Order: sequence, then structure tokens, then C-alpha cells
Amino acid sequence: MLDMTDNRFSSLVLYMTFCLIVFYPFKGVISFMWSSLFGVNLSVIVIPFLFIIMSCFVLLNLIANYLYFPRRTDIVLFVFGFVGVAFALFKADNVLLYNTLLLFFLPVLFSPMQKIDEAFFYKAVFLFFTISTIYLLAENIVLHPARFGLSFKAPNYELLCNYTNFLVSSPDYNALLNLDDIRHTGLTNRTGGYLGNILAMPVLISMAATFFYVSSREKLTVVHFVLTLISVFLLISCRSTTAIIAFILTIIFYEFYTRRNFTSIFVSTLIILMIPILLYFSDTAFRVYDRLLENLKNPQYVAQFFDYRVLLKPENYLYLIFGRWSSQRLPGGSSHVDLVNIVVAYGGIISYMLYKRILFPLSSLRIAGDIRQRAYPLVILTAVICLFHNSMTLNINVMMLV
Repeated sequence: MLDMTDNRFSSLVLYMTFCLIVFYPFKGVISFMWSSLFGVNLSVIVIPFLFIIMSCFVLLNLIANYLYFPRRTDIVLFVFGFVGVAFALFKADNVLLYNTLLLFFLPVLFSPMQKIDEAFFYKAVFLFFTISTIYLLAENIVLHPARFGLSFKAPNYELLCNYTNFLVSSPDYNALLNLDDIRHTGLTNRTGGYLGNILAMPVLISMAATFFYVSSREKLTVVHFVLTLISVFLLISCRSTTAIIAFILTIIFYEFYTRRNFTSIFVSTLIILMIPILLYFSDTAFRVYDRLLENLKNPQYVAQFFDYRVLLKPENYLYLIFGRWSSQRLPGGSSHVDLVNIVVAYGGIISYMLYKRILFPLSSLRIAGDIRQRAYPLVILTAVICLFHNSMTLNINVMMLV
């Protein structure tokens, strides 16, 4: 029997925990398979059980492989994480508690993952995004058969509800709201994927598109190129303007900041030229554009994203510096921009340290000579840009990967 100090035991726990964390978003798929097999909704049992299993391995991994604080900033943020938890418990603020756990404690809990072999790390992430892409493509074919020239009928309302209820552990929740978004899109399904979440899923699709795009540019293979095309198609199909813009901005940053050669200029120009072509020939792309215009015509919607005048009021300066330590927004302030909401909640000083830690891998992007060292920072950048929309990146399925 292996001792707790045995390197083989520590390594085994480390790699098992890593795999459970990376592939945790597939909990809905496992729930769906079991529920379909028995014809009964088992999501209420399966999903909490999988979360408990993963949590137990994370705690065991901390015992076997210890915590790491690479920089003093990590220690400071860890301490302020307890401050955030204290305020959240005192005020019974569940949103603040949830966000504090994601932003302050996940990096510490997952710090032993620095010992994971880079080659294995890349293979696991590649497999996760590949399975996600294939699954979402199959789901799109089933939900939109006419789009692919197929003659069978799309699932009806009842089947869609059952499908989503099998994916999530909230059977009493209106499943169709968790699967569809019919604003300005008629009755076309905007899938929430295997997460059953139309906000978090587009972030994962956008991250996958970034990962495959960078991989194909760094190491051009047929597999990477095909996966890039499929993931970009799925990204457009999800009709999330935030996720699409995040992908485009990340690619432009990559081409002009990292590559900086004639090819990058050509590729960037081609991407820009493809936008009007897609708008003209693609009904899905045009609907995304049309929805963006509709949103910009709505004063209330625009104010939720772009009206930051409340931040300039003198009475709010202390909040912006030291934080409100509450999930409540400033009266009259933006409610949809997590990049701002985080600053209001924890203060500009702490938020600066948070953002600096999250984006730290970008500092070595220019000098990185390995595909793995270039892909990860850009995938993270895509997720950070998606913080522009409330509840997209601040989701446990996304933040664990970040």
C-alpha cells in the first residue's frame, strides 16, 4: 500500500484531480446519458455526486501535493478572499460568496497543477475542446437539421425541455429558457450546450475557437484547421455577440502582437474582409448583426453596458478604491459588465491584482517559443474579455478552466 509521502501516490492523485477538473463541465453529458438510459431525470443525483467527488479529490490533492504561492500577490489575494467570505456570510450575500470563491480561492486550490507535465496538460485541454466541439456540432445538427440540408424534424418543445432537464440539476426550472434565447431571432434555438446555459457555453466555444486557431497557426495540421472551422461556425451559431467579439479581438491581438509579420497582416485583413461576406451570405451571421443593432437601439440595454457616469460621482470614489464588498451594484450603475462589477465589489486595488494575476501569462507571450505557451494565455484572454457580459465568465465551469 502506498504511503501518503510516496511520490507515486502524490502524482496519481495530482493527475486524477487534474482530469476531473478539466473534464468537470461534461457532468451534464454524464447526467444526460444516465437519465436517458433509465428514462428518469437523475441530474439531481448525478451532478451533485460528481461535484462532491471532484471536491474530495481537490482536497486530497492539497494534502498530497501542498499549496503554492508563487508570488506575494497570491498570498495577499488569498487573505482578502477570507475578507470577502466574511462579508458575504455577514450580509448573507450568496453572489458575493460565489464570486469570491471563484476569483480568490480557485487559483490556490488548483496551485498544485503547476506540477503537471506540459505535454499532458496540452493533450488534456486539446481533448476537452475537441470533444466539446464534436458534441456541439452534433447537437446543432439535431436542433437545426434544415441548416445542414437534412429532412428530419427538429425536437419539439417537450423533448427540448427533457433534454435540458437531464443536463442540469434543476428540474423545476423552465428548461426552454435555459436552452433557447428568442430575442430578435424568431423561434430558432440558441443552444446552451452540455452546460444547459446560454451564457456560459458561448465562452467555452469562444475559448475553443481561440485554442484551435492559435494551434493551427503555430502548428498547421489538417486536424487543427478543421477543428478551427467547426468551432468558429459553432461560435457564430451560438449568436453571442460578446463571445464572438472576444474571439475576434483575441485573434487580432495575437496576430499583431505575437506574430507581427506579413502573414499576420494578410490573415487579419482576410478576417476583416470575411465579416461583410458572412453578413451577406450567412443568415446566422446576419441575425447576430441584426440583434446587435436591435440591442444598441434599446436605451435601457445600452445603459446597462455603456453608462458609467455613476462611477464618476464623488460619493462612489471610495467604493472604486477600497470596494463595496457586496454584490449589489452602485445605484444607477452598470449591471451587465463584470469587469466593472468586480471593481465595485472588491475595489480598484484588489481588482488590479486580480486582473494582473489572471493575465500574467500574457507577459511571456512574445518570447514563448512553444505552441502550449502561446495557446493558453490567449484562451484566458478570450475568457477575460467575456467578463464584459454579466454571468458569462464568472461561472464555475469556465473559471475552473481559466
